[in-house]
Amino acid sequence: MKIAQICPRFPPHIGGIETHVYEISKRLAKEFDVEVLTTDPRGALADVECIGDVAVRRFRS
Repeated sequence: MKIAQICPRFPPHIGGIETHVYEISKRLAKEFDVEVLTTDPRGALADVECIGDVAVRRFRS
């Protein structure tokens, strides 16, 4: 099963929602394909990267 998590920010940004989505995604990735869709307002981070077993795709906002 493929799961998409969508949130406005994701680590390395620090915050409660960011941590919550990361922890859920990390645990789900043990059994499923997980991808996080998020933003990068400054464009300073990689567009696509893998953090642990979680695929992260960032879009300019």
